[in-house]
This record gives sequence, structure tokens and C-alpha cells, in this order.
Amino acid sequence: MRLAYEFRAVKKAGPLLLFLCLGAVSTAQLTVIKAGRLIDADQGTVSTDQVIVIRGNKFEAVGKNIAIPPNATVIDLSKKSMVE
Repeated sequence: MRLAYEFRAVKKAGPLLLFLCLGAVSTAQLTVIKAGRLIDADQGTVSTDQVIVIRGNKFEAVGKNIAIPPNATVIDLSKKSMVE
């Protein structure tokens, strides 16, 4: 039930989060998003403590133990859920 509630909260906040993330991507060469939970709606899976590396406008890496480059802009959503 809690996951369903958080999913609704993320769904409502999704456009704002997307806007913030895309804004950061357009102004920075390298962006990292730290996601507490990454929900894959197609596969029906939930992965925790994920790091998403975006270079320019392309996803470069997604995973749990990915090193964060020192020159990256970091968006900390470690207490939030993201839906892909």
C-alpha cells in the first residue's frame, strides 16, 4: 500500500521532477541522479539506491554501485521514487 501511495505522489510530481532534471541536464555537461527507488513500470520491478549518470542528453549508466564523477551536477532524490 505504501508503494502505491508513493507511486501516486511521484506520478503527480513527475512533470516537475522531469522539468528540474532536464533543466540540470541542459546547463551541465554531466548530471547524476541519486534515486532511492527506481520503478521499471514495464518490467514491474523496483530497484533501490540507484545512480543514474546522464552525459549531455543521453543516459550513460544506471545501477547501484556506480561511481559519481567529481565534476557532475548531483540531483539527490535518494529519499524519493522515480518511474522509468
